[in-house]
Amino acid sequence: MQSIKNEELKQLAEEFLSRYKNKETRRGFEGPIRTLLKELNGQDLDRSFMISFRDKWRYEPYGETLFKKLKVFFNWLKEKKPELAAEIEDWRNMLKWEGKKKKQLFSEMTKDVKWLQNVIDKILSLKIKKEKLNDTFAKLRFLTAVVLQATTGMRPFELKKLTWKHLEDFEDRAYFILPHEISKTPFDRVQPLTDEAKWLLKELRAAWNRHAKKLQLKGDVIFPYKESRKVIDLLKKEGVDFTQEDLRDFATTMSTNILGVPPALEAAIAGHQTDKWKLELESYIHMHPKDLAAEYLKFWNNVKILTDRQKKHVEKIKENF
Repeated sequence: MQSIKNEELKQLAEEFLSRYKNKETRRGFEGPIRTLLKELNGQDLDRSFMISFRDKWRYEPYGETLFKKLKVFFNWLKEKKPELAAEIEDWRNMLKWEGKKKKQLFSEMTKDVKWLQNVIDKILSLKIKKEKLNDTFAKLRFLTAVVLQATTGMRPFELKKLTWKHLEDFEDRAYFILPHEISKTPFDRVQPLTDEAKWLLKELRAAWNRHAKKLQLKGDVIFPYKESRKVIDLLKKEGVDFTQEDLRDFATTMSTNILGVPPALEAAIAGHQTDKWKLELESYIHMHPKDLAAEYLKFWNNVKILTDRQKKHVEKIKENF
């Protein structure tokens, strides 16, 4: 994950502020930048931090001024750090103030899940493959990937390396192990499976085993990048701006900002900010996988990604297999 070291960011902030000779103008930027540095609390600036920073301030009255000023600072940062221009632009685009928050926790959860359900509706309406069997399988596969990522925060490149061997015996337990060899984290990660995720994986594997020859499935990779990319491109043509990275953001927001998952537990599952939570992580990493999965699922058990109508659609899809 690309980042800007905390000390370097402080130096860049001073350089940026020194450009303003007018005291009032300078003061207008000092407050927001000071807030950013205070929230960082010594850690480096990266995408994971920006997600939590955005979610904290996007509904607050001060967030409007805060985001407006920081966007100017980030534009300047892109010029100073051209090698990180794409990342900084991504961080800048996160700074969208949405007005004063009035909804209760349950309402916000409903709103966030509703966004994903709208995307799922679009997925189910797509014509991905010409042949009916291939088309229904492609939908089931991508839908399974969506729910799996949305509830665990898996990185897209981790998902595309996942094989059925990694998911051995998943039906008998509520988790699987993501090896450190195919992830960015220095330890194997427990990936808890919600009831929905287990159900979809079960149906996907059954369809896979039954029609592997007809579907011309090659290898053991469950979610090949090429197939996922095709669905994302089709969604874009339908006016849906969606990426698999959005699902990781969704999982992080739901876990830490809405469901109240302890940050270190979220880091243990999704691999977020592992340096920041190093000490707290130790207790989670050394838990039995079954216990760790159960601890995480206590927060996620009541979250239903699919609507009843969408579940019926999946049941109908199964008839084609």
